[in-house]
Amino acid sequence: MPRTVTLAGGADLEGFRRACRALWAEQVEPGRVRWRTGGEAAEALDAGAGPPPSATPPFARALHVPAAFMPLCEQVVLHRDAGRFDLLYRLLWRLQTEPGLRHDPGDADWVRAREMAREVHDDMVKSADGGEAPRSLLALRVALERCRECPIGEHATQAVPGEGPRHARLMFVGEQPGDQEDLQGRPFVGPAGQLFSRALAELGIDRRTVYIGNAVKHFKFELRGKRRIHKTPAQEEAAACLHWLETEIALVDPEALVALGATAARQLMGFAVAVTRSRGQWLKRADGRRVLIALHPSALLRMEPEDKEAAYAAWLADLRQAVASKGAL
Repeated sequence: MPRTVTLAGGADLEGFRRACRALWAEQVEPGRVRWRTGGEAAEALDAGAGPPPSATPPFARALHVPAAFMPLCEQVVLHRDAGRFDLLYRLLWRLQTEPGLRHDPGDADWVRAREMAREVHDDMVKSADGGEAPRSLLALRVALERCRECPIGEHATQAVPGEGPRHARLMFVGEQPGDQEDLQGRPFVGPAGQLFSRALAELGIDRRTVYIGNAVKHFKFELRGKRRIHKTPAQEEAAACLHWLETEIALVDPEALVALGATAARQLMGFAVAVTRSRGQWLKRADGRRVLIALHPSALLRMEPEDKEAAYAAWLADLRQAVASKGAL
């Protein structure tokens, strides 16, 4: 039966290592594992806990890898290739079962892993020194993961870059990742994101054709018991993140943007925007791009139940302008 392993995020190397140890202890072959990133680390393995030592076959008790393997993993997990964890676990398995593999640099799995590591390294070098802006969305993701220009990044699980095609014509910008976004490493996947996806579907927009991101790239929260409650980023925190947003806009190069909420509107326009008064209106940025002002979907979720249906219909009407104007952008 296939096993599903859910890691805490796209760069959760420690969760990956724990899961690998448990999978090897149970002798779960690479073809029987499905890797994904999400809210509960190592969901199918209880954070990587394996069977009791007495039940573990002697040959499965220890994993042995070349010294260069872990540094390779550290680079590869930062790649955006969805199959990176499959590749690394397959390599790990083969290193245990094929002794000659460590001496075969031409093996296809070794070659692909080293290519991915080199791509990550090259992107990191391009953006590391001298304040040079990342030149690709991959380089931006790597740089965001290391960013500590404000305190938010110290406490978040991971950075959450935008997602979508590089040259999408339309770009949606929200405030910041929420709890689920922080855990999964993807924007707009929590309750507000589900409402947003529903709106896109009703508008006839394929989510895969637009670019979706946030003005602030890490999740700011306060703990209440075990719950992490969203906190609005301070203006100086949003300001520290502005150059990342502008780099993202430059890389995607959209023809128009949709500001979802006050934080996004302020960051995109460079001044405070009264969203309730300006919603449904197009504003123009200094670079000439048009920005449609709209409510953030979380604002609808906070409304009284009796008001939600009408508010959703009005919000949909605002967003529909982005669709209607696409041909005239």
